[in-house]
Amino acid sequence: MRRLTLLVGVVLVLGACSSSKTSSSPLPSPAASTPTIVSPSASASSPAISATTPTPARTTPAAVRTTPAVVRTTAAPVVTTPAPVASTPAPAPTTAAAPAASCSASMSDPAPGTGGSETVSVTSNQPSTAITVKAHYKSTTSTFTGFTDASGAGAVTFSIGHPTSGYTVSVYVTAGQAACSTSFTPQ
Repeated sequence: MRRLTLLVGVVLVLGACSSSKTSSSPLPSPAASTPTIVSPSASASSPAISATTPTPARTTPAAVRTTPAVVRTTAAPVVTTPAPVASTPAPAPTTAAAPAASCSASMSDPAPGTGGSETVSVTSNQPSTAITVKAHYKSTTSTFTGFTDASGAGAVTFSIGHPTSGYTVSVYVTAGQAACSTSFTPQ
């Protein structure tokens, strides 16, 4: 109904505009072009011009999806790496090994005269142990013994007799597990 009223209003405005024009206008007269509105109930034999109302376009919007899309809520898997396991056992604690046996020997007189005595002084890391002294002369070997004290020191005194003058006598000493040597040359 509203459209019909609007159409009638447009026709009246057009009619008013056309009546104010002069007849010298090349446009046809308004009486010839004014349409007459006929209601749908009028008969089809009516000589009036009928105005048809256009069919309105569909204005209803298309259906919109209102359900939200499915969102995946599963957490990503967490990857863990186990700590490495020792493949070789730790070495067993060891006790400190005793130092290697050692000694040093020296003569009281490296160039004695004949017929006297000589003393071999021994220093070692072998406490309270036996000392063996072997003197290698030109024609014989003589053996003498003694002991080291609690600090590993000791001395052995022996008679050199009448050795060959100018011949160097080698003296070999053992104190426990340690071995060392020295010498003297009689004059």
